[in-house]
Amino acid sequence: MNLEQFQMFLEVTELGSFQKVAEKNLITQRAVSERMKRLEEELDTQLFIRSRNKIELTMAGRFFKQRALKVINLVRDTSSELKNMNKVYQPRLTIGYFSPFDAIILKQGIYKIRSEIDPIITEEGVEHLITDVLMGDLDCAFIMDDYGFNQKLSKAGLSSITVDHDKMLLGISQYLITDSKVISTEMVKSLPVIYYSNEESDYLRRAFLQNLGKIGHGVDVRRVHSFEQMQTLVSLGKAISFYPSNLVKLLTNDKQINYLPLEANIDQSFSFKLIYRKGNSSMTLKKFIKACKLVADVLNLDSF
Repeated sequence: MNLEQFQMFLEVTELGSFQKVAEKNLITQRAVSERMKRLEEELDTQLFIRSRNKIELTMAGRFFKQRALKVINLVRDTSSELKNMNKVYQPRLTIGYFSPFDAIILKQGIYKIRSEIDPIITEEGVEHLITDVLMGDLDCAFIMDDYGFNQKLSKAGLSSITVDHDKMLLGISQYLITDSKVISTEMVKSLPVIYYSNEESDYLRRAFLQNLGKIGHGVDVRRVHSFEQMQTLVSLGKAISFYPSNLVKLLTNDKQINYLPLEANIDQSFSFKLIYRKGNSSMTLKKFIKACKLVADVLNLDSF
């Protein structure tokens, strides 16, 4: 007996016909019949009840079917496990991010060393990311900083590299603004300003209002639960949102939204940073940091 006989036997039980198995394997019906007869001779047991219109299994045939399935599955599982044993071990790297925009940088960084790491990626609010890196639950994470306030990461025991110097733009429906090149503070106060975070996070709201200063008094800033919801509300003219100028063009080409600067004379610059614990000597982390620096060089060629 061999695996080919087992496999053909199972095909016969599945298709119920020597002819159908022959057509599937591009051989003659007689060849299939002879192989099954040889199998019965080797087992010294009748497996099939042959009739003119169909083939049925004997009691022994039904028992053999169960064993044949176990044998085939065992061989397949063993083959798969052996292949995995031959794979080169890839060290893991746990990485966090907070928005679809820094996810662009994350993906480009991973792509540069994709054959060298096994990444585990999680999306969280900025506050959560900082805590998880400090606690060692994440090797590194992308956060937004220097917008409204500075996190003083070094004092908290974190190292960081800046992966994108950027400016904030406001997104507004093209139906509300067609020919203007800026968004007025009155418009910002007339509509809710929304932002996306996959979990309860106040970070972006506080940063936006802090950066606006006195102008932010009375501005309604709300969290929404999905990026798609944010884009839909903005495109319909139901809300305004804020976006990184360098990365928004890489993520979306939504024709219903105009991305414009704020009219007020306020510095809208900020940074995307990759943070990690001081003293983390992981070679995998060092490779990822190096890859992210290369991504940063490309991103900031077109920065302001």
